[in-house]
Amino acid sequence: MKESASNHADTLDNISYSLVKEAFETGGEFSKKELAGLTQLPVKVVSKLIDRMLESGEIKKQGFDRFAINKNHLHFLCIKIKPETIVWIVFDATYSVVERAGRAGVEKFDKTVDEVVAEACKSYKLGCIAVSVQCAVKDGVIYKDGAAAFNLQAYLEQKYSVPAVVEKEINLACFGEICGHEMQFLDDEYTACLRLSNSGVQCSLVYKTNVLTGFQGKAGASATANLIGNTKAGQEEAVLRAVKAVNSFFNPKTIIIYKDNADKAEAEELKCCEAQNMVFAQDYEAKCQAGFVYLIKKKTAVFSW
Repeated sequence: MKESASNHADTLDNISYSLVKEAFETGGEFSKKELAGLTQLPVKVVSKLIDRMLESGEIKKQGFDRFAINKNHLHFLCIKIKPETIVWIVFDATYSVVERAGRAGVEKFDKTVDEVVAEACKSYKLGCIAVSVQCAVKDGVIYKDGAAAFNLQAYLEQKYSVPAVVEKEINLACFGEICGHEMQFLDDEYTACLRLSNSGVQCSLVYKTNVLTGFQGKAGASATANLIGNTKAGQEEAVLRAVKAVNSFFNPKTIIIYKDNADKAEAEELKCCEAQNMVFAQDYEAKCQAGFVYLIKKKTAVFSW
């Protein structure tokens, strides 16, 4: 009974801490009384959490009885690995971008990521590493030809002693849509996201607010179609094949296609029925960035690490 009461108290403390931390992550300045009002926590509880966060360096004083997040306490490194390029973004503690860079040439996953992380560690104290790839991945494990090839997440966590998360790139856009509440989710309907690129069509599937990965991280792979040449006709054919495949297996209520220069006529033509929502979006990179932030917050929450 005592152990149960202790666990309950720890859970309440974690929830209280998360509420206060989330308020500070907006980048604002707050007094203890203001934080108590925002979080609906007793001032006494807020005061103890403030002392704890001051001691750890997460926040700093901003005048008399006012506090703000220490933006440089921790930074978060996000790495996007593409077939021929690698791009990375560094966020501060308020999830504002402080650095964005990239270069051509990708060799092995571990070697390429190691180079970027090592360089970032020279300038920043990392609180999390997030990586996106354009191949099958499940629970941080990279799959190749249907078999587990490399546990990139475990490798990063063990080597750098920080939380890490690895996800398929197209899934980032879905997480970005979910955290922004911009998808119209129905309890009993699927949503599909498609992304047209030079290498083909990537697909991600969502049920309610859960991104489906499958037991080997290959969910949605059946909708991938190589482009027929690099012509407009070839691209349109690739998208049409992907939409048909998705409709054949899942018949989603909504399909979001990240594709530039699309019009309503094209959207109507791709619909399988009048009731299906066909949305063309052009904010893929912004949604991927939002998806990175969503995964970092989830991974670094006190309940998961």
